[in-house]
Amino acid sequence: YGGQKTRLLFQQLAAQVPVAHVYSSDYEQMNSLMSAELQKFALGKETAAQALSNAASSIRSRTGRH
Repeated sequence: YGGQKTRLLFQQLAAQVPVAHVYSSDYEQMNSLMSAELQKFALGKETAAQALSNAASSIRSRTGRH
């Protein structure tokens, strides 16, 4: 590697990635709600912005997460 330490760039970049807590007790429900909206987007029934907005609203109302 021309004297470079292997994986040093990965290590430096990985330290900058924010922690995302996606796997909560509500994950299954959130995944289901998001999947339904993704299908509407894929079928051309909603724009990406509409699908994300609808999913976010549904998730907030059903889980109480804001």
